[in-house]
Amino acid sequence: MAKILRLPQDLALALDILQNGQVIGIPTETVYGLAGRIDSKRALELIFQLKHRPATHPLIVHVGQTMQSSRDLKKAKLIVDTHPLIDRLIKTFWPGPLTILTAKHPDVSPRVTGGSSMVAIRQPRHQDASILLAAAGPLAAPSANRFGHTSPTTAEAIELDVDVIDGGPCTIGIESTLVLVHQTSLEIMRPGIITTEALEQLAPVVTSHHTLQAPGSLPHHYAPRKPLFVTDTPMTGAIALILLNGSSKLPAWQQSATIVHTQILSEDGDSLMVGRKLYTALRTADASCCDSIVIEPPDTLHGPLKNALCDRLKRAKSDT
Repeated sequence: MAKILRLPQDLALALDILQNGQVIGIPTETVYGLAGRIDSKRALELIFQLKHRPATHPLIVHVGQTMQSSRDLKKAKLIVDTHPLIDRLIKTFWPGPLTILTAKHPDVSPRVTGGSSMVAIRQPRHQDASILLAAAGPLAAPSANRFGHTSPTTAEAIELDVDVIDGGPCTIGIESTLVLVHQTSLEIMRPGIITTEALEQLAPVVTSHHTLQAPGSLPHHYAPRKPLFVTDTPMTGAIALILLNGSSKLPAWQQSATIVHTQILSEDGDSLMVGRKLYTALRTADASCCDSIVIEPPDTLHGPLKNALCDRLKRAKSDT
């Protein structure tokens, strides 16, 4: 039976689990991850198996706060070369919700990178994750959900049969910004709370036309199990999640569906508030008796998570 662990008192138990080639749910500031040792073939296979994750879809490597430069990442045999732009990103945004994609060291298993020559690395800003990574070393940790579905933002939301470190609700609730590092520019592969404007303070940001497999970048992703639609017609004057019975398509719900519940995510479109609530609200909707889910148009969203939320809703919504 899966256990709930708490740090620091359960650190030794968490380390034993990882050392034995098992995996564990861990908290970060973005979403909960499913963590395993990057040097354990058994753990890596288990991550893909539990998540039903395609073998070609790469994992994100999480590192501790001892990694403070590209030199440290190279010394840890994670990346090939030092890079001044990586150093500036680390100094500015780590620990925090930024994932850096760059050329991998040969010692990094192709299982971690989905067969790619690139590796995605980040340093989470969460006390429990920091404690674990300081003791365990780098860990592969994709989101702790079935592949393609909504990420968990609390320990209780993890549906996989694994032990979980309970670090409380995630403070951001949306996955990290993921950037591909070029020689003198950056390319955003997945938007997050770290915005284009913030990154442009360090280097030019170019439009992404890359065909690289990157975590969380598939056209359909982050989806609830119930059909999700984004309506063009505001109903509440706020950003709200509306649960319906009697319809599974737009625009038919506007004529025939019955509204069974409405949850306001933000009265004024505050993207930070919506980010903290969205995935939990979608999971609650999935567990309800509703037939489908409608979310108000995100036109009124504002703040640093606006682009990331629009991206997640675009990928999560059902075809109309």
